Amino acid sequence: MKKTVLVLSLGVVLGAAAGYGLSRQDSGLLLEEGRFAENPPPRDLVDKDNVTAEAVETLRKAQFSSIRTIEDTLALPTDFAETEALYALAGRSSASELQDLIYQAARIREHQDRNYAVGILLARLTELDPRSAVAIAASPLLAGPYPHERQVWIAWARLDFDAALEAASETSGPRRHRVAQALYRSLRQIDPVRDDAILDALGARASLEVISQRVAWLAEDSPSTAVGYIESLKTSSEQRRAVQAFATSLSGRLARDGQESAQAVADLFGSAALGRQFLTMVRYRMLQNDPETVLSALQASGQLGQQRRLDEVIAAIGQLARQDPERARAIVDEFDGERRKQALQSVASLLVEVDPEATLEWVRARDDSPGQLVMVGVLTQLARSNPDLALVEAELIGNRIVRDRAVAAIVQSAANADPEKASTLLAMLDKTSHRRQALQHIATRWATIDLDGAMAWQSGLPEHERRQVLQQMATSLLRTDIDAAISLLPGLDEPVAVGLASSIASALGQRRSYDEAMAFVERYRGQPQYDALKIQAVTSLAASDPDRAIAVLQGMPRGQQHDQVVGLIAQRIAADDPDKALRLSDGIADDEARSQTRALIVQGWFANDPARALQFLNTLPAGAERDTIAASSATALGAADPQSAMQVFDSIGNPALRSQAIASYAMQIYRNDPVRAERLLSEADIDPALREQYLQMLRQSRSAAVW
Repeated sequence: MKKTVLVLSLGVVLGAAAGYGLSRQDSGLLLEEGRFAENPPPRDLVDKDNVTAEAVETLRKAQFSSIRTIEDTLALPTDFAETEALYALAGRSSASELQDLIYQAARIREHQDRNYAVGILLARLTELDPRSAVAIAASPLLAGPYPHERQVWIAWARLDFDAALEAASETSGPRRHRVAQALYRSLRQIDPVRDDAILDALGARASLEVISQRVAWLAEDSPSTAVGYIESLKTSSEQRRAVQAFATSLSGRLARDGQESAQAVADLFGSAALGRQFLTMVRYRMLQNDPETVLSALQASGQLGQQRRLDEVIAAIGQLARQDPERARAIVDEFDGERRKQALQSVASLLVEVDPEATLEWVRARDDSPGQLVMVGVLTQLARSNPDLALVEAELIGNRIVRDRAVAAIVQSAANADPEKASTLLAMLDKTSHRRQALQHIATRWATIDLDGAMAWQSGLPEHERRQVLQQMATSLLRTDIDAAISLLPGLDEPVAVGLASSIASALGQRRSYDEAMAFVERYRGQPQYDALKIQAVTSLAASDPDRAIAVLQGMPRGQQHDQVVGLIAQRIAADDPDKALRLSDGIADDEARSQTRALIVQGWFANDPARALQFLNTLPAGAERDTIAASSATALGAADPQSAMQVFDSIGNPALRSQAIASYAMQIYRNDPVRAERLLSEADIDPALREQYLQMLRQSRSAAVW
C-alpha cells in the first residue's frame, strides 16, 4: 500500500451486540445491530508521527506485536512494512477484533489502499467466521465497485464448498446470481459435479465472464481439453464467448508458430462452425502482434487481392503502418479500383499522424474519387493535431463543394482540441448546413470547459444562431453540470426549453434525489408541461428507490399518465426483480400498454434466467398478450436454449407474429451458423413470401470465413 492519510474514528468500539450480530446467520440482524450498516463521516488525522526506519526493524523483530490499529500500520514508512504489519496483525486477531479492524480500514480515504487492507482482513476473517465475513462484505460500509463479497465467497468455497453452497442457497434476487458466479469462480478446475450442484441449488448457470476465465486457463494447459469444454457448453452465445477467450489466449503462441498451428488447433473442434470462428478470431489477434507475417501469408496463398479478405488485409496494413509506413504505402499501391480507395482511406488516416506532409502528398496523387472523400477524411484526422496545416491543404482542393465539406469537418475536429480557435475558422464556411454543424460542435465542447467564455462568444452571434447555440450548450451541459443547464433555460425558445426541462427533471431524479427533481418540477405547476415533468421525476426515482416510486404512484390519479409511469417503473426494476415488475404491470389499465410492458420485462428475464421466464410464459393463457410476449422474448431465449425457443415460436397463435419472430431469430444466428439459419427458415411454418425475402438476405450477407 502506498502512503496515504488515514481517515477513521477510533473512539467507537464494536460492541458485543454487534459482534453477536455478525455471527448470526441472519445478516439482516447484523446490519441493524452493528455499525456496518452506516458509513459515518471520516476524520482527517494530520498530526500522526511516522515511525522511523530504525524503529521498524525493532518492530519486525518483535513480530509487530505493538501494532494494534490500522492507524499504526499506516504510520510505517514503507509499503512493504505496512503490508507485513497488517498481515501480522490480522493473523493474531480474533474474529471480533478483525471486525473492528475492517471497520477502521474501510474508512481509509485512498480507495486502492482501502480495498487492499480490507481484502487482507476479510480473507483472514473468512477463515475464522465466514458468515460474518460475507455479511460485512455485503454491508453498506463496503459498498462500491470492488468485489469484496465475491472474494469472500470464493475463499469460503475453497475452504468448505458444501458449507458455502448451503449459505448461498439462503440468498435471493440478483444477489443470488452474483453469489453463484463467485462459487463457479472458486473451482480451480472444471468440476461437472460441483457445477451441477451450484445450478441445482441456486438456479444460475456460469456467466459468460466465468466461462471465458475458465477457457483462458484451460488453453494454457491443454488446448484439446479447452476445446472439449467449449463444445460441452449448452448455448451458442456461451460457445461464441468461449471461442473468443480461447483465441485470445492462444493468439500469441500461434503467431509465433504460424498458420499450420492455428489450423491444427481449429481441427480439434468437432464443429466446423466453431473451428471457423476460432480461426477468424485468431487471425485478428495475430494482426495486432505481427501484421507483416499475416500479410506475407495472404500474399503467398494468393488471397491478398481477394475482395472477401479486404477487411482483414486493411486491418493488417493499418497495424503495419505504425511500424513501417513505406511498406504499408507500397502494399496499398498494389491495389486498384475500389479496393485501393478503401485501403487508402484507412491507412492514410493512421499515417497522417506520423508523417503528415508525406501522407498528404501520397493521398493527393492517388485520391481520384469524384468527391475526394479520402482527402476529406485525412484532413479531418489531421485537424485534431494541426488544424492550421489541415486548412491550408483544404484550400488547395479545387472542387468548391468538396472544399467546403473538408473545411467544415476540420472545424468540427479542431473544436475538440481548441473550441475558441475553431470559432475563428467559421468565416471560411459558406454553406449554411456546414456552419450549423460546426457551431454545434464548438458550442458543445466550449460550454463544458469554459461556460463563461462560451456565453461571451454566443452573445456576438446572429440571433438565429445564438438560439441554436444556446440549445446545444444546454443539452451538452446536462451531462456534466445540471445547474448550469438550468441556468440557460430562460434564454431558450419555448419548445426547446420544454424538452430540456423534461431531461433535467429526469437527470435530477437519477443523479441527485427525487426531492430535488420535484422541487424543480414545482416551478411549472399550473403550466401545461407540469404533469409530463412529474412523470419524469417519478420514473427516475425507480432507478434508486423503486419502492418509493411505487408508493408515489399510489397517490396519482388513474389514467393514461398513471399507466405510463407504471410501465416505465416496471421496466426499470425488471432487471433486478422481474417478478415484482410483472406484479406492478398488472396495474396498467390499457390492455395494449400492459402487454407491451410485460413483453419487455419477460424479454430481459429470458436473457438472465431463461428457465424461470419460460415457466412464467407457460402460465399465460393463449391469446394476443401471450403471442406478443412470446414473439418478443423467444429470440432472447434462443441464445440460452434454442430447443425451448423453437417450442415458444410454435406456440405463437398469430401467424404474422410467428413468421416475423422466426425470421428475426434466423437473422440473429446466421453469422455463426448460416446453415442452421437457412434450414430454420426453410422448414418453419411461416409466410412463404417472408421466408423467401429473408432467405435472400441471408444468402447475400453470408461470406465464407476460412483461412
